[in-house]
Amino acid sequence: MSRIRPFSTTWREGRYFDRWMVVHLLSGFAGGLSNVFFGLSDRGVLLLGLGLLVAWEIAEYLLGVRESPSNRIIDVVVGFLGILAALWTAARLTRDGEVLAFAIAAAVTTVLSTAGWLAYRRRAREQRSAR
Repeated sequence: MSRIRPFSTTWREGRYFDRWMVVHLLSGFAGGLSNVFFGLSDRGVLLLGLGLLVAWEIAEYLLGVRESPSNRIIDVVVGFLGILAALWTAARLTRDGEVLAFAIAAAVTTVLSTAGWLAYRRRAREQRSAR
């Protein structure tokens, strides 16, 4: 395993920061804003969101995604900050504004997740062909 840099401006893992953290932040934000469709209490959104963030990191591990423990913890914290930001934002928007904000956040999250996944696949292909 190669040494993990503290900070990465690419899709490669950084121990404390990488592009995936933007995805985690926006995922938490979109997830928090999705409450416009469910009507949970703020506490319910926070508890459900935290549970989903932790479950996601466990699922990644079970699927073979190996990250440093600090990166996993930061991913959860950043996602949770996204949820907090969503609740703060939602309290200041109309329902239509909240739906629009959710749609934008979900779309940007999808685009960035796809870009990251494609970068990972390209890197994996290059590693296989180098062997």
